[in-house]
Amino acid sequence: MMSSKTRSLSMLLAIAALLMSACTTPANAAGASEAPVHAQRSELAPARTVLSVRTDRHLQVALKTSHDLLDGNDPPTSRADVVACGPAVEALVAERMPPELATQIERLTERGSRVVACGLSLHQFQVDADQLHPRVTVVDNAFIEIFRLQRQGFLSIEL
Repeated sequence: MMSSKTRSLSMLLAIAALLMSACTTPANAAGASEAPVHAQRSELAPARTVLSVRTDRHLQVALKTSHDLLDGNDPPTSRADVVACGPAVEALVAERMPPELATQIERLTERGSRVVACGLSLHQFQVDADQLHPRVTVVDNAFIEIFRLQRQGFLSIEL
């Protein structure tokens, strides 16, 4: 029997695969290239992703998924940001953070990705930005940040 974490990760990866397949160009869909699918994917530029979360549980899954994306080749991924809004920002408070979560944030930022907290949510949940893990980046508005990243070509998923 699958754990809920495994199911969540499987669903997230399935959604990502569906999004990527939806981006197929008409030329590719018409069979313009006879190369195997794995060869075509390896020739693509590495993906950049942003995972948006609203709960502490989804934050944990998104951090794990970001590491999995950076570790894997399908799709090749060069950056995997995690954006927390709503109640998820409370999980980013350093003093209450489990050591495993702190380690995941540190490892992810060392790999060139970001963990981002929404300033509007910080205000709503009365969390001072100075209380957050030092590697967390604060933006004024998570939605605007996600739109900005999408304009730069990031693939995005909201949990």
